[in-house]
Amino acid sequence: MKIETPTLRSSLRALPRPVWILFAGSFLNKFGAFVIPFLAIYLTRQGYTLADAGFAISAYGIGNLVASLLGGYLADTLGRRKTIVLSMLSGAVSMLLLSQAHRLPTIILLAALTGLTSELYRPAASALLADLVPAGQRVTAFSAYRMAFNAGWAFGPATAGLLAEHGFFWLFLGDAATSILFGLVAWFALP
Repeated sequence: MKIETPTLRSSLRALPRPVWILFAGSFLNKFGAFVIPFLAIYLTRQGYTLADAGFAISAYGIGNLVASLLGGYLADTLGRRKTIVLSMLSGAVSMLLLSQAHRLPTIILLAALTGLTSELYRPAASALLADLVPAGQRVTAFSAYRMAFNAGWAFGPATAGLLAEHGFFWLFLGDAATSILFGLVAWFALP
């Protein structure tokens, strides 16, 4: 008796609808992550040195690191969906605040806050994915999740380059808008 191995296509089709919403939201969020790839260019055009820009980008990375720890805690205490929504909405606010900052200490502080708030969702999204998908389908689900995440990062900067031609504020606004959109989708469509 021959045992049929499921195909990738059938495995993907078997994933629950909320998982696909999570994939789409993660793609959208990373597609709209316009500012960070262009932050050094933005700051040097504002008159800051490359070292100053490096401090701001490092601060974002530190915020991102803290988000990994805090996001897991919040996912377990607040819940997965609420943590995703909190991350997206607070990330949008901090991104818009960063767009208005003009002093280096404020830029560094807001870059760290943006790294923290905009990445809080990742542990919650991973935990929600594990909650929604049976153990036998998790490899496929997490692979598709990473593919959506990476595709967003791949296609977003090209769009960001077009927006930057019209002014860097559009990068901040686009980043905030995609975060708000994912936050709304998470609130209304995720369990």
